[in-house]
Amino acid sequence: MPLLAIFGNILIPALSGIILFIYFLYFAFIEESKSLSTGYFTIFLISFSVFLFGRPVQILSGAHPVPLIINNIRSFLFSAVTIPMVILADFSQPGKEQRPRLLAIIIPGIILGLVYCLFNTLTTIGSETIFAIGSYPVFDSATPALTPPFYGREVTNGVYMILAAILFIDSAGKIRRVRRLGEKEGLPLRKIYYYNTGKIIFALTFFTGALLHQWWIYYVGSLASVAFLGYGVALDIQENRRRMQKVIAYIREDLIQDISIDVNKHQQVSDMLELLHIPGDINTFVVLKESALNHTGNSDSLLRDMALILDRILGKNQSLLMPMGTDMVGICLFIPREADAGRSETIRICEFLKQSLEALHHYDFGIGRSYAGLEDLKESYHEAVNAVEYAKAIEGGQVIHITDLQDEENRREYPLKEKNAFLAAVKMGDRDKALEQLQRLMELIYRYGGDTDTLIKVRLYELLGTMIESAISGGGDVDSLLELSDKLFAESAIIRNQSQLIEWLKARTVEIISIVADSHSNRSKSIVRKAQAYIKEHYAEAISVKDVADAVCISESYFKSIFKKSSGFSYSEYLTNVRMEEAKNLLNNTEKSVMEISLDVGYHNPNSFSSLFKRETGMTPTQYKSAAGKK
Repeated sequence: MPLLAIFGNILIPALSGIILFIYFLYFAFIEESKSLSTGYFTIFLISFSVFLFGRPVQILSGAHPVPLIINNIRSFLFSAVTIPMVILADFSQPGKEQRPRLLAIIIPGIILGLVYCLFNTLTTIGSETIFAIGSYPVFDSATPALTPPFYGREVTNGVYMILAAILFIDSAGKIRRVRRLGEKEGLPLRKIYYYNTGKIIFALTFFTGALLHQWWIYYVGSLASVAFLGYGVALDIQENRRRMQKVIAYIREDLIQDISIDVNKHQQVSDMLELLHIPGDINTFVVLKESALNHTGNSDSLLRDMALILDRILGKNQSLLMPMGTDMVGICLFIPREADAGRSETIRICEFLKQSLEALHHYDFGIGRSYAGLEDLKESYHEAVNAVEYAKAIEGGQVIHITDLQDEENRREYPLKEKNAFLAAVKMGDRDKALEQLQRLMELIYRYGGDTDTLIKVRLYELLGTMIESAISGGGDVDSLLELSDKLFAESAIIRNQSQLIEWLKARTVEIISIVADSHSNRSKSIVRKAQAYIKEHYAEAISVKDVADAVCISESYFKSIFKKSSGFSYSEYLTNVRMEEAKNLLNNTEKSVMEISLDVGYHNPNSFSSLFKRETGMTPTQYKSAAGKK
């Protein structure tokens, strides 16, 4: 029995196909950190798995024309999908997977796949028995070599070799770039190195197998190549996961801001929740605040434990935890709106959390009402803050629902609109607007609270707390604001006169806004410094303003604004300056040609580079080099 033939045509491709299919299942259904590159790699895995499985199916499916049809399908899939996808999945060119690049890679693959199918069909004369398993014959297409006029066997093998050559050239170019840049970029280079090493192994084994007509070579080689490819993708996923953790922190800050301050942001909040895989029907807000007497801060372990308990009783990703400073935590969740049942259910959840985690024994819980949806979640947030401040004021360690404090008539009269306008002004650092809104708000709060000193005190505490939160979400220095908050609460406790209180609040509002303004300035400078470092590191690449904005985790429009204000240059002006300085350095200190220097500093058109260089320096690169040589 031809064991080698069975091994090379059935066992190895079937085993390789199974392993690749397991890879596919992992990346498609288990791994949660998705990216465009991972998506392309997943398509590559399933298409290559089908190609490998197709080999035993092809030769075990009977006589002509079935083996021919299956072979054509396999080869077209390999040419038009497998090879293009493994090239597109390369993450060495982030942000460049646009339609033109997609078409430039897939269309040649489709053409080569059609060429293979055409010549394979024209020159196949029937079936031949390549070996037998017992009495069962195993067939393959009979395609004679060196048969005019089409030379089908040579053309089809040539298609495979061309595909392998394309893959090799693409991969070798990427590895050369990695070696040229060295290790200064860290992990991104490492993932590119491993991924393209896998592509090279893939290309070499496929080329060799097609050249020698020994298909088992690339069936075996597929395991080694995919091991390297998969490791490169795994590194990419790790990097994306770390980047996502940073982004999630910004998203959570923006959520607090949008829920507590801004209005008409329902779609934005819904989009943020979708990024966090949280349902968009959350309608209830709970605030936990730690007692000052037992202040230990919100540790990561406590937040993880809370998340695990909430996942267990509500379902995975059915709630959202949001740290709100060092002593407060917010919880967003969905609670049915039936008045008594909804209230009881939320209290039950909070009591269960408190009983399950000893660290929460020193926390007060404030619960807002359950509303129709996201559009009213900000009201639930403010109610939860009111409730938690009241719980802290009366004794501490309580679970208070807002309905314990308010009746429906009072709730409708509370000046939420004016309060939101005041907090928005604080967040933006608008001193005059904040003071104007504060005056109006305090008048309405006194009218709302009537003669109840306790309720007025609760409103004052709530206002101070949300003002600090607004300042933090607006970018104010957290440590300074939290230190100030302790002082404010202590001072507010001894103020009784209404006019004194308003003047005191005005002074403290100015103080808080000053911290926000200083932090805005410092943060802008820090972001611009990081952006400048990124530009100096990547100036040789085709980096856009969006690439740089993404690298420092802010929006493109905001980046343009602060970059110009802080550096005095627009993004394009600064990038040009960096490139021109490096070009001068290369002209002065190397023997490279103008074309080489043009490519080294990020310009692929030497004529454009020369024109720009002359505009910036008054001399062409050649004239500048000549002048430098005379010094």
